[in-house]
Amino acid sequence: MIVVKRIMIALLFLPCLSGCSGEPESIDELKAAGQKAFLAEDYQEARQYFLKAVAKAPSDKELLYYTGMAYKRDYQYDSALFYLKRLDLLYPNDRETNLRLYEIALALEDWDYALAALGGLIRTGDNIEQYYSTYAELWAKNDHPGNAYYYAKKAIEVDPDRREWYVQTANLALTVEGNRSCLRWIDSAITRFGEEDEFFGAKAYLLARLDDYPAAEEIYRSLLSKDTGSVSARINLANVLDAQEDKIKKQEALELYRSVRDKATPDFRIDSLIRELEAEIK
Repeated sequence: MIVVKRIMIALLFLPCLSGCSGEPESIDELKAAGQKAFLAEDYQEARQYFLKAVAKAPSDKELLYYTGMAYKRDYQYDSALFYLKRLDLLYPNDRETNLRLYEIALALEDWDYALAALGGLIRTGDNIEQYYSTYAELWAKNDHPGNAYYYAKKAIEVDPDRREWYVQTANLALTVEGNRSCLRWIDSAITRFGEEDEFFGAKAYLLARLDDYPAAEEIYRSLLSKDTGSVSARINLANVLDAQEDKIKKQEALELYRSVRDKATPDFRIDSLIRELEAEIK
């Protein structure tokens, strides 16, 4: 009889052994445990709880957000993007979601999602004008120069004192329009900000891209005369001299290349340029 009582007592305690272990099991318990770990900056532990909870409640807005953020805090951006994309799909036009998506998309250089998240920020209250320059940058990185050029022009319209945008807009104009109309942006910058070397250098570069080497040469000679020791000025002038069908100018280009051989960085390929030009002149 005593043995039977002991067995019954043991059976009574079995549910407690399985259900009173202290480990969170319900969605709310898992969420609370995950948030506690998250606040303690133990993001790996937080993810363990959040993932268990998400398996039980795959559409829970708070769980999806915290799971994504727990990955983001550990720089696991691909996984963070997965959960925040799901969150955005289920709960579109949420400002906080789009802010985090934008940050992660930039970190991953996912320009499509960066643009989409930016659109979400605009739909939730931001003025599109404040993002014209950002749109131009993102569209350019996403290999859509036409869209980039459109927003670059808009950026200058709303803030004509953003001097750096004139050069970028001119380069985009050359890519999109492919003619001398791109020069008007540099000329506008010179009119607005003054005759600065930065703008003349940009103009010479555009002229060279347009195969107007004599005009580019004239500007580069002027810039070199102001700073005779400039490596970049010597290389730029040498490049446009080398591009012309004139042996005297090619010889001058060769001397300029030789003058910076020990000063130029490897990306300029000076030694290769010297060898090629020496063979051409001979």
